[in-house]
Amino acid sequence: MDYYVNKQSDLPAQEIFPGIVGHLVHTPGSTIADFRIAEGTELPIHHHPHEQTSTILEGEFLFEINGVKRICRAGDVAVIPANAPHRGTAITECRIIDVFVPARDDYKLPAKEENKDGYKPIDCGLYDHLEIAIMRGSQVELVYFPEGKQDAVTVNTQLKNTRTREGEEFVQLADEQWIRL
Repeated sequence: MDYYVNKQSDLPAQEIFPGIVGHLVHTPGSTIADFRIAEGTELPIHHHPHEQTSTILEGEFLFEINGVKRICRAGDVAVIPANAPHRGTAITECRIIDVFVPARDDYKLPAKEENKDGYKPIDCGLYDHLEIAIMRGSQVELVYFPEGKQDAVTVNTQLKNTRTREGEEFVQLADEQWIRL
Protein backbone atom coordinates (compact mmCIF):
# COMPACT_ATOMS: atom_id res chain seq x y z
CA MET A 1 0.00 0.00 0.00
CA ASP A 2 1.26 3.48 -0.87
CA TYR A 3 1.06 5.80 2.12
CA TYR A 4 2.01 8.91 0.16
CA VAL A 5 0.89 10.02 -3.28
CA ASN A 6 1.88 13.02 -5.37
CA LYS A 7 -1.22 13.88 -7.35
CA GLN A 8 0.65 15.51 -10.21
CA SER A 9 3.29 12.83 -10.78
CA ASP A 10 1.60 9.65 -9.49
CA LEU A 11 -1.99 10.06 -10.67
CA PRO A 12 -3.19 10.68 -14.22
CA ALA A 13 -5.71 13.46 -14.71
CA GLN A 14 -9.15 12.00 -15.41
CA GLU A 15 -12.05 13.70 -17.16
CA ILE A 16 -15.04 12.30 -15.30
CA PHE A 17 -17.56 14.56 -17.08
CA PRO A 18 -17.09 17.11 -19.87
CA GLY A 19 -15.48 20.14 -18.20
CA ILE A 20 -14.52 18.29 -14.99
CA VAL A 21 -10.95 17.02 -14.77
CA GLY A 22 -9.17 15.83 -11.66
CA HIS A 23 -6.77 13.62 -9.82
CA LEU A 24 -8.43 10.87 -7.77
CA VAL A 25 -7.15 8.94 -4.78
CA HIS A 26 -8.97 5.73 -3.92
CA THR A 27 -8.89 3.97 -0.56
CA PRO A 28 -10.88 0.87 0.34
CA GLY A 29 -13.61 3.06 1.86
CA SER A 30 -13.50 6.40 0.03
CA THR A 31 -12.55 8.34 -3.07
CA ILE A 32 -10.95 11.78 -2.77
CA ALA A 33 -10.98 13.89 -5.92
CA ASP A 34 -9.20 17.18 -6.62
CA PHE A 35 -11.31 18.58 -9.47
CA ARG A 36 -10.81 21.54 -11.76
CA ILE A 37 -14.12 22.55 -13.29
CA ALA A 38 -14.39 24.79 -16.34
CA GLU A 39 -16.56 27.88 -16.10
CA GLY A 40 -20.08 27.17 -17.36
CA THR A 41 -19.90 23.40 -16.81
CA GLU A 42 -23.35 22.10 -15.87
CA LEU A 43 -23.90 18.81 -14.11
CA PRO A 44 -27.50 17.72 -14.69
CA ILE A 45 -29.57 16.44 -11.82
CA HIS A 46 -28.38 13.01 -10.72
CA HIS A 47 -27.89 10.89 -7.64
CA HIS A 48 -25.59 8.12 -6.50
CA PRO A 49 -25.32 5.80 -3.51
CA HIS A 50 -22.23 7.65 -2.27
CA GLU A 51 -22.26 10.35 0.40
CA GLN A 52 -20.37 13.32 -1.04
CA THR A 53 -18.75 16.34 0.58
CA SER A 54 -17.56 19.09 -1.75
CA THR A 55 -15.10 21.67 -0.43
CA ILE A 56 -14.74 24.75 -2.62
CA LEU A 57 -11.10 25.83 -2.84
CA GLU A 58 -11.42 28.35 -5.68
CA GLY A 59 -14.25 29.91 -7.69
CA GLU A 60 -18.02 29.95 -7.38
CA PHE A 61 -20.22 26.90 -7.85
CA LEU A 62 -24.02 26.80 -7.75
CA PHE A 63 -25.23 23.64 -6.01
CA GLU A 64 -28.80 22.37 -5.84
CA ILE A 65 -29.25 19.55 -3.31
CA ASN A 66 -32.74 18.12 -2.73
CA GLY A 67 -34.16 21.26 -4.37
CA VAL A 68 -32.19 23.68 -2.15
CA LYS A 69 -29.88 26.03 -4.11
CA ARG A 70 -26.79 27.84 -2.88
CA ILE A 71 -23.80 29.53 -4.47
CA CYS A 72 -20.70 28.20 -2.75
CA ARG A 73 -17.37 30.00 -2.66
CA ALA A 74 -13.87 29.26 -1.32
CA GLY A 75 -14.18 27.80 2.18
CA ASP A 76 -17.76 26.56 1.74
CA VAL A 77 -18.58 22.86 2.01
CA ALA A 78 -21.62 21.20 0.42
CA VAL A 79 -22.74 17.98 2.12
CA ILE A 80 -24.70 15.70 -0.22
CA PRO A 81 -26.37 12.69 1.41
CA ALA A 82 -26.34 9.31 -0.34
CA ASN A 83 -29.01 9.09 -3.07
CA ALA A 84 -29.94 12.78 -2.76
CA PRO A 85 -30.82 14.35 -6.13
CA HIS A 86 -28.34 17.12 -6.86
CA ARG A 87 -26.97 19.23 -9.69
CA GLY A 88 -24.46 22.02 -10.13
CA THR A 89 -23.10 24.76 -12.35
CA ALA A 90 -19.63 26.30 -12.32
CA ILE A 91 -20.30 30.04 -12.30
CA THR A 92 -16.55 30.63 -12.61
CA GLU A 93 -13.64 28.28 -13.09
CA CYS A 94 -13.51 26.21 -9.88
CA ARG A 95 -11.30 23.93 -7.90
CA ILE A 96 -13.24 21.57 -5.65
CA ILE A 97 -12.17 18.69 -3.41
CA ASP A 98 -14.84 15.98 -3.41
CA VAL A 99 -14.86 13.11 -0.93
CA PHE A 100 -17.11 10.14 -1.71
CA VAL A 101 -18.00 7.41 0.79
CA PRO A 102 -18.00 4.54 -0.03
CA ALA A 103 -15.32 4.59 -2.73
CA ARG A 104 -16.39 5.39 -6.30
CA ASP A 105 -15.42 2.16 -8.04
CA ASP A 106 -16.82 3.64 -11.25
CA TYR A 107 -14.12 6.36 -11.10
CA LYS A 108 -11.24 3.91 -10.77
CA LEU A 109 -9.05 3.55 -13.80
CA PRO A 110 -9.03 0.05 -15.29
CA ALA A 111 -6.28 -2.22 -14.06
CA LYS A 112 -3.46 -2.72 -16.51
CA GLU A 113 -4.29 -6.39 -16.74
CA GLU A 114 -7.62 -7.75 -17.91
CA ASN A 115 -9.42 -10.27 -15.77
CA LYS A 116 -9.70 -13.91 -16.78
CA ASP A 117 -12.57 -13.49 -19.28
CA GLY A 118 -11.18 -10.37 -20.96
CA TYR A 119 -13.62 -7.98 -19.24
CA LYS A 120 -12.56 -4.33 -19.32
CA PRO A 121 -14.34 -1.83 -17.03
CA ILE A 122 -16.23 0.99 -18.74
CA ASP A 123 -14.75 4.47 -18.74
CA CYS A 124 -16.10 7.03 -16.29
CA GLY A 125 -17.54 9.24 -19.05
CA LEU A 126 -19.90 6.47 -20.18
CA TYR A 127 -20.97 5.84 -16.59
CA ASP A 128 -21.87 9.54 -16.26
CA HIS A 129 -23.97 9.37 -19.45
CA LEU A 130 -25.76 6.28 -18.12
CA GLU A 131 -26.45 8.05 -14.82
CA ILE A 132 -27.88 11.06 -16.69
CA ALA A 133 -30.10 8.82 -18.84
CA ILE A 134 -31.40 7.15 -15.67
CA MET A 135 -32.15 10.47 -13.97
CA ARG A 136 -33.89 11.90 -17.05
CA GLY A 137 -35.79 8.70 -17.81
CA SER A 138 -34.48 8.90 -21.37
CA GLN A 139 -35.20 6.21 -23.92
CA VAL A 140 -31.87 4.71 -25.07
CA GLU A 141 -30.81 2.24 -27.70
CA LEU A 142 -28.59 -0.40 -26.14
CA VAL A 143 -26.64 -2.94 -28.20
CA TYR A 144 -25.14 -5.79 -26.22
CA PHE A 145 -23.99 -9.40 -26.48
CA PRO A 146 -25.89 -11.74 -24.14
CA GLU A 147 -23.56 -13.92 -22.11
CA GLY A 148 -22.50 -16.97 -24.10
CA LYS A 149 -23.93 -15.61 -27.40
CA GLN A 150 -22.10 -14.26 -30.44
CA ASP A 151 -24.96 -12.25 -31.93
CA ALA A 152 -25.69 -8.73 -30.70
CA VAL A 153 -29.10 -7.80 -29.30
CA THR A 154 -30.50 -4.28 -29.74
CA VAL A 155 -33.14 -2.93 -27.36
CA ASN A 156 -34.82 0.46 -27.01
CA THR A 157 -35.49 0.92 -23.33
CA GLN A 158 -35.15 3.11 -20.30
CA LEU A 159 -32.40 2.46 -17.81
CA LYS A 160 -33.25 2.04 -14.11
CA ASN A 161 -30.00 1.73 -12.20
CA THR A 162 -26.28 0.96 -12.27
CA ARG A 163 -24.11 -1.01 -9.89
CA THR A 164 -20.57 -2.23 -9.52
CA ARG A 165 -19.94 -5.72 -8.20
CA GLU A 166 -16.52 -7.29 -7.86
CA GLY A 167 -15.00 -4.66 -10.16
CA GLU A 168 -17.56 -5.14 -12.94
CA GLU A 169 -20.22 -2.61 -13.91
CA PHE A 170 -23.86 -3.41 -14.67
CA VAL A 171 -26.88 -1.45 -15.88
CA GLN A 172 -30.48 -2.39 -15.11
CA LEU A 173 -33.05 -2.14 -17.90
CA ALA A 174 -36.70 -1.15 -17.49
CA ASP A 175 -37.69 -4.84 -17.51
CA GLU A 176 -35.48 -5.39 -14.40
CA GLN A 177 -32.79 -7.28 -16.41
CA TRP A 178 -29.17 -6.52 -15.46
CA ILE A 179 -26.58 -6.22 -18.29
CA ARG A 180 -22.83 -6.33 -17.66
CA LEU A 181 -21.10 -3.40 -19.35
